[in-house]
Amino acid sequence: MRIACLQFSPKLGKPAENVARANVILEAASPPDIDLLVLPELAFTGYNFPSLVAILPHLEPTSAGLSTTWAKTVASQYNCIVTVGYPELYSPSTSANSPNFTNQILAYNSTVTVAPNGQILAHYRKTHLYYTDETWAQESPEGWLSTPLTFAPKTESEKFVQASFGICMDLNPYQFTAPWEAYEFCAHALAKESEILVLSMAWLTRLPEQDLLEQAEEPDLNTLSYWIERMKPLVDGEKEVIVVCANRSGMEPGKNPIGEEEGVRYAGSSWVGKVGRGVVRIWQITGKAIEQVIVADTKVTPQWELRMKSGIEGETCLLVEPELGSEGFQQRNSPSREKRHLLDAIRTNPVNKKVLSLVSPSFRPFNALTTSSASIYIALVHLAQLGVLIEQREQIDKAEQPNRTNNENDLHEFLCKCTACWTRDNNSHSDLRQRR
Repeated sequence: MRIACLQFSPKLGKPAENVARANVILEAASPPDIDLLVLPELAFTGYNFPSLVAILPHLEPTSAGLSTTWAKTVASQYNCIVTVGYPELYSPSTSANSPNFTNQILAYNSTVTVAPNGQILAHYRKTHLYYTDETWAQESPEGWLSTPLTFAPKTESEKFVQASFGICMDLNPYQFTAPWEAYEFCAHALAKESEILVLSMAWLTRLPEQDLLEQAEEPDLNTLSYWIERMKPLVDGEKEVIVVCANRSGMEPGKNPIGEEEGVRYAGSSWVGKVGRGVVRIWQITGKAIEQVIVADTKVTPQWELRMKSGIEGETCLLVEPELGSEGFQQRNSPSREKRHLLDAIRTNPVNKKVLSLVSPSFRPFNALTTSSASIYIALVHLAQLGVLIEQREQIDKAEQPNRTNNENDLHEFLCKCTACWTRDNNSHSDLRQRR
């Protein structure tokens, strides 16, 4: 098969402008003989909406709005299957003119997959919501989706491929509190014997804007290595599985995961590869901050292998060209400007300080810069969520001292459970090294 990803930087709340931009990029690339084209999460609306009211004007009827129409047009034009992310409005029971309209609607963060003849092949709703989605979307009532897709490759006969669909946060533990080792999404894909993962993403990075601009054409290997960690059941599996990650690039205004009005930045680094038998191979990968169509031919040998290498200065993530015996892109996991920025954010935020003060002194996940940026990033999200919990706890009547003590003990226990994935980080990297 020939698989394409369209990575670009949509503007928040500008769907018509974003469609036009995607068309320009796609037409400039004019990818020949592709079988599958995948776009990012909420591709034409942008992602960082603060509320249901904010995204409401951009919600699209199920498989019937602007995004689906675009997908059908492009699928027909390129004679390929197209997957695109969009914000779904599901059968509102009340007129949009009703004052109670926003209380009646069901909205989902969804992807729609369309055949060249316009048939809807798959429709998936995000199962694990992120903090941004939770302000307006419902969790998928159906859960994970694995279904066969019918491909008619240009160079061979028709074939059926078992596909699992996911959206961004689906790769993470549920609400960041489920056991790290549950690997819910990939465990499902493994159980369904999926042959391809189709992931539409709007994955953030904490890299400063300057770093993104200076390293625009280089992939974010910290993010890539984290994605691979979350695919452990498939990486360790006996069967190779194709992985398609279509992420977005660029920046958007609004609050970041720890509530600061500094906007958000996206990691880009869309890629097509295969995992299995302890190895990660990549056909094509794009940079952190560029707009590009990449095309991977799964019949040829992948260009890269992902490897982890330990050294005196820390662990380094490498993309290696095995046939040439050379090291291509590399990115040291620590120390880095990104991690120092993350650690400063933790230490200077008063709510975060209060959270950390309730954690056992023996638990110090931020003392060493060997913790990966992705894990620290998850920590920041935890802290933001737990800060709300602490504020709720502090409203308890101080006169009820026994209850207060019990609540603090419960909170301490809850914090330790929530932060379990941080302490597993080094072990996860060790597993990666052993597999490589």
